[in-house]
Amino acid sequence: MRRVIRIALWVGAVVGSLCIVAAVAALAFGIKPLIFRSGSMEPEIGTGALAFSRTVAASDLHPGDIACVEDQAGQRITHRVVAVDAVAGDTATLRLKGDANADEDVQRYHVETAGRVFLHVEKLGYAVVWLSSPPAVFAGGILVGLLVAVAVKPDWLDYRRGARDERGSSPALTAGAVLAAATLTLTGVVRVPTTAAAYADTATAVTGGFGTKAAFVPRIAATSGTNTYVTCSDKSVSGPDPVTLSWSHLGAPYRYRIILRDLDGMIWRTWDVTPASGKTGDPVSFTIDGAGMPSRAAIWQYNAEIHTMLPGPPVSSGAVSTDWRGIGVSQHLQLGNEDLFCSNRGEQSGSPAYVPPPASVTCVSQPAGAQPARAVLSWPHLGPPYTYTVSVRNENNRNIVLRRTVTSVPAQPGQPVNTTVSGSDLDSGTLSGTAAVAEIRTLSGSAESAGFVTQRLTVSRTATACAAAALTRSAPDATTGTSAPDTTPPSTSQIRPTRTSDAEPTIGTSQSPASSTTTPPVPATPPSEPESTPPPTEPTAETTVPPMPSTTEQVGATTTSDSGRQARLVHDDRWWVQVVDGSGVEVTRVSAEPDTRMHWLRGTDQLWLSSAAGPVYLDGTTSWKPTQPQSPVPAEIEEAFT
Repeated sequence: MRRVIRIALWVGAVVGSLCIVAAVAALAFGIKPLIFRSGSMEPEIGTGALAFSRTVAASDLHPGDIACVEDQAGQRITHRVVAVDAVAGDTATLRLKGDANADEDVQRYHVETAGRVFLHVEKLGYAVVWLSSPPAVFAGGILVGLLVAVAVKPDWLDYRRGARDERGSSPALTAGAVLAAATLTLTGVVRVPTTAAAYADTATAVTGGFGTKAAFVPRIAATSGTNTYVTCSDKSVSGPDPVTLSWSHLGAPYRYRIILRDLDGMIWRTWDVTPASGKTGDPVSFTIDGAGMPSRAAIWQYNAEIHTMLPGPPVSSGAVSTDWRGIGVSQHLQLGNEDLFCSNRGEQSGSPAYVPPPASVTCVSQPAGAQPARAVLSWPHLGPPYTYTVSVRNENNRNIVLRRTVTSVPAQPGQPVNTTVSGSDLDSGTLSGTAAVAEIRTLSGSAESAGFVTQRLTVSRTATACAAAALTRSAPDATTGTSAPDTTPPSTSQIRPTRTSDAEPTIGTSQSPASSTTTPPVPATPPSEPESTPPPTEPTAETTVPPMPSTTEQVGATTTSDSGRQARLVHDDRWWVQVVDGSGVEVTRVSAEPDTRMHWLRGTDQLWLSSAAGPVYLDGTTSWKPTQPQSPVPAEIEEAFT
């Protein structure tokens, strides 16, 4: 009996020694075990595999590596690196994809370090999980107790009392017992972390919260010679008097977004800045003015917020920092309404909570009928607690002709949020020209998203419509450069205002039925000021998106329910049945066929559809979900479709 125990203890001692060596190696070299609990890395790594990763700097990761990172919820995700979008200092932006997934992860991961998988053993994770289970820990505890008893009193099982030769081996037994006990204790106590090699299901991945980690985008961090983060200088010129903002560059790949926001929270202007130099610490300057601003009855105060942003796709995610640094500027009265001056309020800063922008926007023109022609804007709801603001600006001077808060939102994420823009809604005194831009931002309490989506409109005092040419969802142009005018000091890279764009990342862009447009453009004529170089060219859209619903064509007649809802067959790149309410706002749309026929059941909001695939109905009381009839079709419907 003792011989068996001795062999078992020596085996335990060897295994224990190996475990101790492995533990020391893990601490010394940053090696961590991982258990895969899903199969999105198959066939390379299957569910239940035990893998080992080594912590490396993010800059050492390359496409093809299998990396372990944490998402915004703190969940470990282990997927293959598709691309390293950008590296700035110690931080890299990673795009990941599971081998078994059709699409990349929606989230872009901004990390300083990550685990790189270098070894895995299929199915071994199941054994590790079992050893960590309560029954295994309980059994291990009993065995540890027995081994400790052997270590303390090696001869307690010796039924041949006085057998000196056997007792002489007790030191070996003691060492083996201690190491084996340590091994079992470590096995039972140490928890090997699991990793979700998650399937990127589009229905759950398209969310606002996980589309960007804007908190990882740093704000301006270096002070200048005056011990300030941002400096301001103003001067008098023949045109609108400008102010020049200056700060120290964070270095490549970062760009900047300047938001001119008044103290009431209204955003009046947005400029995107691409520094001429990519070197960390180089001065960056940008000149802004109040061209086109409305006259004020009092001196108007603003914060010129400078947000950091990453380049847009395909270079990086286009995330805009929530934190900002900036400075106060003011607008003078009446005749000097286009002049800006540096305010005595000095430097300002903010650290608002991150608020995701809407993912996309669609626009449908409603023709004149009982009401004047109007444009209906729709975008997918991000879910509670978000509401939205809609601002419509003149395209020529960017002044606001409509500001609206949309608080009527659906309960479920992904459902459409709708708002109608009519000519009578616009401020006729501020309206200038027939081209306008609608901007949609997300609200969370009083915090507003730094990113937004936009749609061009054709407007008048009596009617509105979606612009004929739809724009793509915008992001900073990765190839657009800037130049430094000779009028600035040699150490400063001066950048004139350029057309701005929405730098927040598109969440599930490829799945969106439509995309949005660029942020409001600057005036066609920049402020008059000596420059030795021409202003930079206007960036162009970089990605191709599906056709906008502004090209949707109605096919056939409209059918109306007793409650005033209307249904019609429409076509863009696909066939749809579109349902709108009495004001023309889209309620829902479902896939259809060219031969689909429609009929409202009298006295209800139940719309029946008939095609070669058979009858289905949509019911306003059940969220308009297409449903196949489970009982005989009403006689009215049979008659309508025969």
